[in-house]
Amino acid sequence: MLTDAFNFSASDRAFIEQMDVRFPHLISAFNEAAAIPAKQRYKWARKRLENLLRAGYTRHGIPDDKAETVREHIDASKALAAYWAPKGMDLNLILFMIEIHDIGEAIIGDFTPKDDITREEKMRLERLAVELIFEKMDPCLKEIWLSFEDKTCAEALVAHDIEKAQCLFKALEYEIKDKALKGTFDDFWDNLETRWSSDIGPKMHKHTKNARDRLRATPR
Repeated sequence: MLTDAFNFSASDRAFIEQMDVRFPHLISAFNEAAAIPAKQRYKWARKRLENLLRAGYTRHGIPDDKAETVREHIDASKALAAYWAPKGMDLNLILFMIEIHDIGEAIIGDFTPKDDITREEKMRLERLAVELIFEKMDPCLKEIWLSFEDKTCAEALVAHDIEKAQCLFKALEYEIKDKALKGTFDDFWDNLETRWSSDIGPKMHKHTKNARDRLRATPR
């Protein structure tokens, strides 16, 4: 059961406990986070992301020792933002949105479309995790996270596209390093083709897809 160290409503507590039936790590993860002093939870969460593997790669056969972590995904996305973010936008805001966008995964883990969970269920779990992590911190942190999740500004739209496109860059990197992975990640490009939120997404999609096709056309 969840400990009593939560400010969650009865319905939210019941929701987490119900979801734990399908994903047995949830109650223990929420309890572990609640046991951390509130002002230290963000630092604790950032540290956990250093060892949390991106499930999309492990499920495509990438071994654990070569799979990207969530922390690596964040850092790579920020590097892409520095290059791809349109001029005239608040780059610092985009970078900070990317920095915190996956912070809830420190508690709930990295779900993929293959998991038995709806988008609504995942979002509710993630919001509860973020509320716990940011409980005693500046309210603007949660507001920025919500702005990203709800896509309420142009910077949020761009941040969304950049962190999604980073998956394509990483998939391309895997294929460059190992030709046996040819075609392994094609579903990444297919799934994202019509799911972009800003003008920058299709450009990054085309850029990586063209690079992938040139790679495959080159004898090795």
